[in-house]
Amino acid sequence: MKAKKRFLSLVLFGGIICIGLTQCAKDGAEGPAGTNGTNGVDASVVSTADQTAYNSANGLKGGLAYNEFFIPQTDFPQPADTLITNHPDFFRCASCHGMDLLGVNGAAITNVPAATTPNVSSINLNTYAAAHNIKQIFDAVKHTGGRLRQAITYNSLTSLNSNMPDYGLIMGDGMIWNIVKYLKENAVNTDKLYDLTTSGAYPGGVASFTNIGKDGNAIKGKVYYNANCTTAGCHNSTGSIPSTVETVGSILRAEPANAYHLIKFGFPGTAMINLPYQLTAMPDTTLQNLFKAISDTTAFPN
Repeated sequence: MKAKKRFLSLVLFGGIICIGLTQCAKDGAEGPAGTNGTNGVDASVVSTADQTAYNSANGLKGGLAYNEFFIPQTDFPQPADTLITNHPDFFRCASCHGMDLLGVNGAAITNVPAATTPNVSSINLNTYAAAHNIKQIFDAVKHTGGRLRQAITYNSLTSLNSNMPDYGLIMGDGMIWNIVKYLKENAVNTDKLYDLTTSGAYPGGVASFTNIGKDGNAIKGKVYYNANCTTAGCHNSTGSIPSTVETVGSILRAEPANAYHLIKFGFPGTAMINLPYQLTAMPDTTLQNLFKAISDTTAFPN
């Protein structure tokens, strides 16, 4: 837990909520059906317009928005509401679903809800995204009219509990489609990157990570790291980070789900924010190779 707090502080993480699914018991009673259907349940038909919007969406920006949508790189369409920026953990997808998309069954089992931190969802977004079509997922995210706290207008929006925000009042459709594409195509199944073992129960359970890098190639990972991660003074060859005692190795080994997401989708406020947009995609094999290389405590010490 200490490592998580250090990491979250280091990367300036904000926060969101349980994507509006009917199975999410903590969301309480259903709101009225929105203009796009009731939580996506009745969105069985994908229209030509839906498919066109999905095809043009940017899943890399969607992945960035999943972590922190209210930044310029996501094309956030309105000035950031101070309620959101002052209480970001109540508006970030990652706060309730985890960076690994596994909710309470993943790394977020260690989290403890508080006045400044929402509950973690029981929903596994990997399996949800695989089992639902793009319109169902879009409707579940947008769901205008459902699971609203006190939202009347954009600048009076309140979302300071563990319910689903009404993203139809916050995000434009384009951003929502980006998130849908991320969930469908660009999110990484972290089982490819490491083995996760959990014990106890949420809140305050224990998550352990072993076999980091799994089938990756450490030599290829080190070549990629040297070519892409040591430029512009970002890190040195052994993974130091300017202005902090943390290292690339200590962060990745303690919180590999968070580390993978920052590597692939960008780190707001740093030069890493540019990396995802310079590439069409980062293959899962590249992440596996990087993880394998950085798991070496001699090459990348704490």
